[in-house]
Amino acid sequence: ISGLSVNALNKAFASRKKFASQIKSKSKMVVIDYTMKTSQKRACILDLVKRTADCSHMAHGQGPKGTIYENGRSKVSYFGNEPNKDLSVFGQGITADRYVNGKKVTRDSKGRRISNFKGLETGINDNAFSSHKWFHSCSYASYGRSHGCFATAPHFDAKLRGLPLGTSVYAYPGKVKKVNGRELWKVIGK
Repeated sequence: ISGLSVNALNKAFASRKKFASQIKSKSKMVVIDYTMKTSQKRACILDLVKRTADCSHMAHGQGPKGTIYENGRSKVSYFGNEPNKDLSVFGQGITADRYVNGKKVTRDSKGRRISNFKGLETGINDNAFSSHKWFHSCSYASYGRSHGCFATAPHFDAKLRGLPLGTSVYAYPGKVKKVNGRELWKVIGK
C-alpha cells in the first residue's frame, strides 16, 4: 500500500485485532510507518470497505539526541512515552475527543485544528493523550520535525479530522530498544 512496509501493515492489523474491544470504527484505520523517511508518504488512511489508501507525508518528533539523516531527509531516531518531551510515540491508539473544563478542544495553542490521539498501550504510548500528541496540519510534513505530534500536510489533516472517534491508529517504529529502564526507545538497525 503506497510504500508502507509489509511489517508495518502486519503489525497494524495484528494490533487492531488485539485491541478490537477499544476500537469503535471498523471501516477505517490509520497506519504510520516510521521506518520511512519524512520525504516519503508514510502515513495512510486505509478504507477497509472500499479497499483504498490515502497517504501523506508526516513529520516526527525531534528526539533527545537529534535525528538520523540519510541523503538529507530525516528518519526517527528515538520514541518516547515520557510526558512533555518532543518525541514521537509508537504503537496502538485511537482517535479521541479532548475536553478541558467541560469544553471540547478542537484547536491547539497556535490555533491549528487538531484531532486527538489516545494511546492504548501502557508504558508505550499511554501518556500521549495527556502530553498533547495530536494530529495537526503543518507546512513541514515532508522535511521537518515536530514536538512529537503527528504533523501532516493540510489536505491530509482534514481527512484525519473527518474520521470517526475510536478509529484505529497504529504507528510502526521498526526495531527499537528500550533505553535504561525509561519510557524511551532508540531505533536500532535500518
